[in-house]
Amino acid sequence: MRKLMTLTLAALCVAAMATMAMATEKSTTTKHSTGQKVTGEITSIDAAAKTVSIKENVKGGTSKDMTFSIADNAKVMVHGKAGSLADVKAGDAVTIKHMMKDGKDLAEEIMVAPPAKSTTTKTKAPAKS
Repeated sequence: MRKLMTLTLAALCVAAMATMAMATEKSTTTKHSTGQKVTGEITSIDAAAKTVSIKENVKGGTSKDMTFSIADNAKVMVHGKAGSLADVKAGDAVTIKHMMKDGKDLAEEIMVAPPAKSTTTKTKAPAKS
């Protein structure tokens, strides 16, 4: 009876370890399959090479340069409307939805933000009397 309980306990431990190993493996392989978003300013874009580089502002006042390969079926939105890579230029504020695929950071969606509205107000010239 004691041998039976020991064998059963050992089998349960092996099954539990196998389950944990499979769960860990699954979480690491699917970790990058969901899209991540990054916001920054375009530093360069090469439509022929299908790459885009941005400067992301990171907490603490530092910036981080990132380069993405652009997916063949990447969606480009410019100021809320469908656009193309030709509409995207250096200096544009963008949000890029990307994922890791075959060891590359692949941009699936590029969204160009509308230009910031000017906060200065125009003053009217004094009326002539």
